[in-house]
Amino acid sequence: MNSEQTVANHKALYLTEEDKAIAAKMVAIITQISQVDTIFVLGKKIDTAHNIFKEPYTAGVHTSAFWLLVLIAGDDKRHKMYQEEIEQKCGLCCTVSSIVMQTSTFVCWLSAKNSLV
Repeated sequence: MNSEQTVANHKALYLTEEDKAIAAKMVAIITQISQVDTIFVLGKKIDTAHNIFKEPYTAGVHTSAFWLLVLIAGDDKRHKMYQEEIEQKCGLCCTVSSIVMQTSTFVCWLSAKNSLV
């Protein structure tokens, strides 16, 4: 079993080497914006291009977007500002949609078994 899988038994969310390089850039950008406890990849959008002119008929696959959950430390209440800045700056390397919240809020929701929606 691959120890670097994102979600157990869900191959669509495995991070490829290209994804890991993009993720490293995104982590560097996000950690410059705010003090971060954890960044979760909630999902990714995969684009496929088929070329019928090459044998065998090949498909090029690349990740075009990521959905992230960013947990920030402390009592900073500027979530929307951080969310916009993360999406804007990370957008230079890949399209990103993010949810930014305090770690303490996430832990409370998780212990109460509340959904994120």
